Amino acid sequence: MFSVAPGDHLWAPLIARGLLESIGDGTFVLLATTDHDSRLAAQEVVGALAALDRGPALRIDLQPGTTDVSSSLERFSDDSLSAALVIASATDSATLIRALRLKGFTGSIFGGPQVGRRLFLKLAGAAAEGVTLPLLFDSTDRGSEAGAFVQQFEERTGFPPDWAVAHTYDATRLLLDSIRRAGFNRAAIRQGLIELSPWHGVVGLIEWDPTGQSVRPVTRLAMIRKGNIVPMPDPRNPRTD
Repeated sequence: MFSVAPGDHLWAPLIARGLLESIGDGTFVLLATTDHDSRLAAQEVVGALAALDRGPALRIDLQPGTTDVSSSLERFSDDSLSAALVIASATDSATLIRALRLKGFTGSIFGGPQVGRRLFLKLAGAAAEGVTLPLLFDSTDRGSEAGAFVQQFEERTGFPPDWAVAHTYDATRLLLDSIRRAGFNRAAIRQGLIELSPWHGVVGLIEWDPTGQSVRPVTRLAMIRKGNIVPMPDPRNPRTD
């Protein structure tokens, strides 16, 4: 199995550092759902926080698909915490963040990559404003191959592609490229995918580690502004807009 999207271990340290830099000596709550993907993502984030000698003042784990989370949120006072970190699917993240806003929570809100999905933006609506997340794909980059892809996608759909769309596009092109080279033979297709790495896609350079996972680093955070994913400056390049 090959993964085009960066694994949790690649974005978790970035969101951990961004959260702690934002709150300073303040405290935060971790809200996570117990589905497989969210549980593993939360585990990586907690590990990244522990490496920085910090952890949540309170952790609340909820069942996926929970629609009434108000009773769970009563476990903390909104004026005692500086931030909330939400690790859940796009749908569950929208439910949790809407509930935080309705509760009157005024602290910063951080989320995992799922808050960068178009579904989250649609479901969360105005509640998504100001949420910070790891940037897995920059749809505002119009000066490269990614720009041409974004433009064509917008012309067909009326909205920009999210990170999952971009990674799916590259995964499909990689598979088709390998099939063209290898023919309809599973072992040969797999070997072809190995030999194609490193490969330039719309998301950037795609390169596998020995287990087939992406090694492309995640270096930038983004913030949701007026329904759009707006990249924050790259700390490696002070000139980044």
